[in-house]
Amino acid sequence: MPIRPRVTLKTDLMRTLTQQEKRTIRIAAAVLGIFALLYGGLNCWKLFQARRSAYALLVREARDLKKELKPMNGVPNKASGSASWLSVYDSLSIAKDDTLGPLNNASSSVNNSNISALELDGSLRFFWLDYLEHEGKLYFIGKLKDKTSGAWVSCCITVEGLQRNLFVLPREKRVEQDEEGTSYETDEVPGLKDVYDDFDQVRRKAGIRTWKAKFVKRKYAFGEADVPKEASWLKVVYGFEGLLSSVHHNQSY
Repeated sequence: MPIRPRVTLKTDLMRTLTQQEKRTIRIAAAVLGIFALLYGGLNCWKLFQARRSAYALLVREARDLKKELKPMNGVPNKASGSASWLSVYDSLSIAKDDTLGPLNNASSSVNNSNISALELDGSLRFFWLDYLEHEGKLYFIGKLKDKTSGAWVSCCITVEGLQRNLFVLPREKRVEQDEEGTSYETDEVPGLKDVYDDFDQVRRKAGIRTWKAKFVKRKYAFGEADVPKEASWLKVVYGFEGLLSSVHHNQSY
């Protein structure tokens, strides 16, 4: 016959709260509710006050702007179809004193061949207004003052003998051509003379007659993957008679 243990199971683990404990819980819940209500109301009041202050500031700025745009003479703009604030231009004063001297127009008696414009040291005071680059020349257009008549005349200064600067990056391996004219890469590292001779052939095809070149060290900072950050480049200086810069751009030798 099996022996059953004498175990008493308690199903009611929580005791019943007394009336005083229930009253304490109700009072605490009421206090917490009142605190939450007061805290939320205070935040809402602060937000309302902030928006009210911002609106009052906006109204005050609009009134000040309206006063600034009001014409000084107090006469409103009566033109039909135009805004009233445009009358502010009526109060602007225009200076009529000309401190630059008279302009040289078509009726002026100044002869272009008799203009005195150079300073005592041979320099030229020139107001540059625009420029044009054409066929290796720079043209600066502007005004200069004739020291004899005091008139301002138009002038164009031409700068000739400009030189292009080109930087040639040598290949890592030398390139040769087979009998059929197909180019292939070898294991030889090109020397300085190889790069110089290769560029000499290219410039002949481009029609460059006069040029100078030397090897210089330069740093590269444009982030191209196949261009080293620092290397020896062949710096070439030549005139504008050739088309090398446009035909062989971004090509290495």
